[in-house]
Amino acid sequence: MGELGGTAQGHPSVEGTPRKTAGDVGPQSRRGYLNQLVEATTLDHGNQVTNVAFVKTHKTASTTVASIMYRYAARHHLKLSYFGGSSVTDLRSAANETKENGQRVDLMHYHISPRGQYMGTWNEAVTHYRVIMRNPDDINFVTVLREPRSHLLSYYYYFLQPLHQQSIEEFLLSGHRNNIEHRMLSNPLSAEFGVRTAEEMDSFISSALPDFKLVLMRLDEGLLTLGRMLHWHMIDLTYCDLNETKEGSRRWDGKTVVTWPQFDSLPKQVQNKIDDLTRLDRVLYEAGKDEFEKRLAPYASSVQEDIPQFQELQGVIKDYLNGNSSSLAYQMYLNMHIYKKRLDNYLF
Repeated sequence: MGELGGTAQGHPSVEGTPRKTAGDVGPQSRRGYLNQLVEATTLDHGNQVTNVAFVKTHKTASTTVASIMYRYAARHHLKLSYFGGSSVTDLRSAANETKENGQRVDLMHYHISPRGQYMGTWNEAVTHYRVIMRNPDDINFVTVLREPRSHLLSYYYYFLQPLHQQSIEEFLLSGHRNNIEHRMLSNPLSAEFGVRTAEEMDSFISSALPDFKLVLMRLDEGLLTLGRMLHWHMIDLTYCDLNETKEGSRRWDGKTVVTWPQFDSLPKQVQNKIDDLTRLDRVLYEAGKDEFEKRLAPYASSVQEDIPQFQELQGVIKDYLNGNSSSLAYQMYLNMHIYKKRLDNYLF
């Protein structure tokens, strides 16, 4: 598949070049233009692929991707995972709830473990997903990974630094390597999937990672690739910056988020400790990059061609929402709770 499927006025289709781009849309016609795109994707739903299990990971922009799943479910009237209206439901509990109520889902957008430390194996996780998903025999697994050094710094400054007000240097050089907070920083990406040893990592990379529909890396490229693989429309992939980890914003508990240092600015001793803590994560990340590039390869040229238009469309949405902060569309993009019942609205 070349271009992203479907067409409204100005939306790329498999047939060729759009008649009008997002950049041509004036302020008065933004709402109509955006709603044309939404209506086009809903009419094309029969050609689109769902049964997607998005495996959220902490501090990787995964909430942004989960919000895309949330809006897609609303626009296409699909069953999205809601387990007690909470984001902290673990995978085993979600599977048990599904067994009890019989309500399988079309889209899943939870962490395997809300605490980021999955205590089972990936094979056990797949068993739970098979209970939860609509079609247990054809699950489209999607996840997102982040460069391990920057990931650990983001992870530390979001989850741990506000608790004790230590810099990463002070924390890592303070000893007490056996306490739970230090263990949280040991290969935090790998721990999301229940991987804790080199042997387990080798098995995960060889037998599990190739089965993922997509391992997202570069966000816009990754989303446009995912759109082609699932035959989703460009409007389905749009998102807004949720600002949840920017300096001055607030964590879930109301504490202020502070900025974190660049890895290269840290003392060599601290850099070495971070590299020791992320040894498995670097192996996972490199393998994930390889898988991403394989998925991107068939679409690489068309994805690059579409990035400017995708960014223009993002700009149109941002401008519209800035002028309509009381609208349901604003709530859908910027003020939603993706683990509670969705809004009865899918238009702008």
